Amino acid sequence: GWTGAKVLKLDINGLEQLGIKHPLHVKKLILALRSIGKSDEAGELKCDSWVLPWLHDIGLPQHVPAFREAMVDGRILNFLTYHDLNQLKVRLRLHAVSIMRAVELLRECNFNPNYLNRSRIDNTTRPAEVTFWSHQNVKQWLSANAYAEFTPA
Repeated sequence: GWTGAKVLKLDINGLEQLGIKHPLHVKKLILALRSIGKSDEAGELKCDSWVLPWLHDIGLPQHVPAFREAMVDGRILNFLTYHDLNQLKVRLRLHAVSIMRAVELLRECNFNPNYLNRSRIDNTTRPAEVTFWSHQNVKQWLSANAYAEFTPA
């Protein structure tokens, strides 16, 4: 039978023996097992309640279905690779780079779920805050400053 000790020793092949086929589901379980008993801020960020809205915040909502299917959470984001993005069908290089940069920013903020600035922009915004603007903030600023032709969809 399966004991806790046996489960902790599982690798990718062992998890596949349990019937887990999706490569990111396997990765998710391995990362979860490795994080037992450790502080893991990234692991607190759940797929439906945080990661999927985050994709909207960074302007890439078209990837929500694939991230939902793979159950990508903060822990997966923390260890995300370009190979993983390929498995998630993120085919455009610019999208992949944007996601990876957004993950870097998450790491810099210790996976604080409130790091993105979603509030309205005004004349008191400091240059350092621009790094934390959501997609909506960028669109708002471009429109407000006569750069509407550069506003992303």
